[in-house]
Order: sequence, then structure tokens, then C-alpha cells
Amino acid sequence: PRSTLFPYTTLFRSAIESLGAGALERAAERVSESDFVLLLADSDGLVVRSDGGGGFQREAKRKRLIEGASWSEAHRGTNAIGTAALMAQPTVVLGHAHYASNYHQLACYAAPVLDAHGRVVAVLDATSRLENASRRVAATVSAAAQVLSELLRLEAYANAGSTVLGALLRTLDRSAEPALIIEPPGHVVRVNDAARALGIRGHKIEHALGLRDRKSTRLNSSHESHL
Repeated sequence: PRSTLFPYTTLFRSAIESLGAGALERAAERVSESDFVLLLADSDGLVVRSDGGGGFQREAKRKRLIEGASWSEAHRGTNAIGTAALMAQPTVVLGHAHYASNYHQLACYAAPVLDAHGRVVAVLDATSRLENASRRVAATVSAAAQVLSELLRLEAYANAGSTVLGALLRTLDRSAEPALIIEPPGHVVRVNDAARALGIRGHKIEHALGLRDRKSTRLNSSHESHL
């Protein structure tokens, strides 16, 4: 499944800038130790970010592993970025598994970044020479992609929460029955007109329901019994 929105979505870009940058930087440092370049591509395989590379950095540029290059299957045949975007699953393409002979000496590990609906919004990839093939690098890419996917999920749910709260408040205000919205640990955040007509007010639930005096009386009685 793939997003029908512009591939490098505003939501994804926001998550990367605010929370995901750290995950990308850590992943880039780790794969660079093994002379891998870390690439972030959109769901169409267009590279939008390139980091690290170590001793492979110059060769990566010659192989078009750079920002602005397209690595979709339509442009380059079988490759880790394009296939991961198409199949929506982690992908390993080593040596001659690449369609183009120009890339037969490469080792590529890619993993999709998914939004809250399971749609591919980006692909994270690490690429180097075939001689540097590493399960550790593959695991780093998959883990970083999962972190980015989780960030997207959390941000989407946070945004949805605001929408749900707005709908709840509108429903509360339209209700003919007395109603309150209470947040832990007992704070009244909203009272509708019907509740106010019954004299229900206050910022704490015990005040709103008139329980303050009763609690005070019990405390005083208990205190007097010990005198």
C-alpha cells in the first residue's frame, strides 16, 4: 500500500525535523562505520536526504546515491529502495540481484517508513560496496525505519486526539442533559449549560458536585473525636 498524497508528505517532513532527525543521525553514524551511505527517499524512490558514507562517500556520488536521484524500479529496475517502496517491506539487494550491471558491486539494505495507516511514505536505505555487506547494517536500517514509522504514528494519533476532543466539546454543548468533562485527577475542564443551570460549577469535581463541605465536616468530626 502507498500514500496517495504527495510522496514526501508534510506530516513526514514535520516528524523528521522535530523528532526523527536524531534517529537518522544515529543511524548514519552507525552505518558510516562500515562505509555505508544512508539515504532517505520518498515513496516514489526519489532521494531527499543523504548522510555519512565513510570511505564509500565519493563512489556513492558517482553511483548517483545522492539527493535528487530517482531509485524507483521504473528508473533503475530491481534495487533496494525501489523494491522496498513497491513491496512495503524490508528489502536486501546484493550484487547481481540488481537489475543494472552498473550496480552489481553494491550491497543495499532498505526498509519502508509507514504512516499510521500502514502506507509507505518514505524508504530508508544504506548502500556500500558488496564486500562490505553486513547484517548489522541491515538491522540498523530496519530499526531506524521502525522508529520513524512510530514517530509518524504517534504524531497522527496526537492530531486525531485534538479532532476527537473538538467533536466531544461540540456534542457536550449541544446536549440537553447536564454533562461535564473531567480530566485526572478530578479537574473539571468543561461544563455545559444544562449542568450550569443546576448550579454545577468549579474547577475540581468535589467543588462542582458540592462535596467540599461534606469532606470538611468529616475531617473536623474526626479531629474533634481525638481532642
